[in-house]
Amino acid sequence: MTYRREIDGLRAVAVLSVIIYHLGLVLNGNVVLSGGFLGVDVFFVISGYLISANLFREMSDNRFSFLKFYEKRARRILPAMLFVTMITVPFAWTVMFPPEFKEYAGSVLASILSVANFYFLGLDSYTAGPSAFKPMLHMWSLSVEEQYYLIIPAFLLLLWKFQKKHLEIWIVSLLLMSLMFAIWFSIRNPDASFFLLPSRCWELLTGAALAILGKEKSHEKYESLNSKMAGTGLFLLIVSMLFLKDKYPHPSYPTIIPVLGTALIIKFGGGRDWTTRLLSSKFMVGIGLISYSLYLWHQPIFAFTKISTNDLGPKYLKVLEIGATFIAAFLTWKFVEKPFRNKTVIRNKKFWTVLVVSNFALMFLGIFVYRGEGLPDRLNSVARQVYENDKGVEFSRLSQDGKLCRGRRPADACRFKDQSWVLLGDSHAGVFGPSLNQKLSEKSHGLIDLTFDQCSLINGMRFGNMAGCGKINEERWLEINSWKSSKTIFLSADTALFDTAVSETTGLPVPKREVVIDFNNNINRLISLGHRVVLIYPVPDPGFEAQDLLASLAMKSAAYQVNQEHFSSLEDSYSQTIAKHANYDFVKDNPKLFRIFPSEILCPADSNGIKRCVAIGKEGSYYNGGMHLSGIGATKILNSVFSKLDVENPAS
Repeated sequence: MTYRREIDGLRAVAVLSVIIYHLGLVLNGNVVLSGGFLGVDVFFVISGYLISANLFREMSDNRFSFLKFYEKRARRILPAMLFVTMITVPFAWTVMFPPEFKEYAGSVLASILSVANFYFLGLDSYTAGPSAFKPMLHMWSLSVEEQYYLIIPAFLLLLWKFQKKHLEIWIVSLLLMSLMFAIWFSIRNPDASFFLLPSRCWELLTGAALAILGKEKSHEKYESLNSKMAGTGLFLLIVSMLFLKDKYPHPSYPTIIPVLGTALIIKFGGGRDWTTRLLSSKFMVGIGLISYSLYLWHQPIFAFTKISTNDLGPKYLKVLEIGATFIAAFLTWKFVEKPFRNKTVIRNKKFWTVLVVSNFALMFLGIFVYRGEGLPDRLNSVARQVYENDKGVEFSRLSQDGKLCRGRRPADACRFKDQSWVLLGDSHAGVFGPSLNQKLSEKSHGLIDLTFDQCSLINGMRFGNMAGCGKINEERWLEINSWKSSKTIFLSADTALFDTAVSETTGLPVPKREVVIDFNNNINRLISLGHRVVLIYPVPDPGFEAQDLLASLAMKSAAYQVNQEHFSSLEDSYSQTIAKHANYDFVKDNPKLFRIFPSEILCPADSNGIKRCVAIGKEGSYYNGGMHLSGIGATKILNSVFSKLDVENPAS
């Protein structure tokens, strides 16, 4: 197969977009390259094209060998992947708390076994840490490709032998089936659609279809058309990466844009057109050559930097991260990738010996750490105290009959004592469950827990990647309408998710104003039914992972005093919180409505009258899991609630 420099340039576009996206750069309040994650889709098309083109050429020459195919794939993928993984181990040991270290160990195992996509899909994404703090998260895409490589040679060989005349029809048909499945599945189960091969296969098969069709003729009379089509492809790529956002269904209709753009460049590029000249420049080709190592290194470097600084490092740190990524990638390409791909430099016996030993060493380490629950014994005494005081987010603590209350359908909801109170909303309501139930129990009262992750009381929509919220809310209203007496409804929501609202019918984004109006109407409806509503307004943003900061400080020094105050890293945290109050502008004043403002409780004024929001108080952290309150934080809010309400009379 003739080497095409512009494809390496296309790889450069893909990897640079992913790196910029993961840097999380913000300009004037907007994410720079909001569609940079689509670089992975570009990689899929390129891989599908190159692999299929080689397979078709070898089959045509009657020299295809499964053994040689998989050896080439192993030499291309595994040495660099195993090398980078090994380098991450001491960093993970040093800076990761037991739960995160255990998750990391599992991801190492899953990556070696080519099932990282299944592993990350199987994690509880709502209780797990932010994706930017996961060093091995990017391995999911390698697993998708590896799974494709396991299937595609045998499949294409069968088609070549028995359906050669209809090869194009078979591949295009499967491509369209996978695309239609992805569109359907991205609405029904966004996380699974994102991670799994069946909904990604159409991107790889797009490359396979291009391999069958071949590159467009470069005759002079075609040059104008080729130039325009390749330029259109680059335009589609740039537009999609600049303007598409991760809140759109993906992979789905929007994903067609970058996939089509990539296909047009591969199909019509390679001539004397300006797109090919741009992508074939030394700069672009140079980055393309080390793109695999860049992809391998960027996530662990970014993640460990965030973990060690708790994402509170200076701005210039991003420049150092990029520099470290490029240096590590170049060295890995030169001293690992290139030698291992060359059979005359690294002979088969040496290659397989290194491969087997490395795999077993990492697998042993992964199993040891995972079964050891992240090895808490390696912590110093202060870090161990922080770990023992906090072994999970607050909304995952309340249980009944040996089963967590979190995530139950309304018909199976936890019900305590007289059920005169109701906890309603998403996990931002769920954090109050343990403390609220304890306080009510002391007064011989109890609650019904109707919380569900990422499911606020809003009709027909889902938020984030949580499918099925529309159905959950239908069941909630059935439950509410069945009550024979008035109750006190304790309601809270993560209003930041309102920007991610998607219609469960169409899969398309819903304007925030529509979300706010529906939410407010539902609150008014609860009051009109005679219930007393305790409405918890948004909590201030701490600006960092409070528990992670405590853990990090404790791990660095056994002399750290855990009873020190830490304020939000955001200077305008208080004003930001006040601005979010607009999400409740349509809730009508009513004697049965009690508005509780956490910002007035957690943001005391300093000596100059300036309100600063406390993230970690002298009694401990007020947060655990992003903007979720900890038990200490929830209790602090509840004390204010109970100072204003008559607990004994829910209808008052």
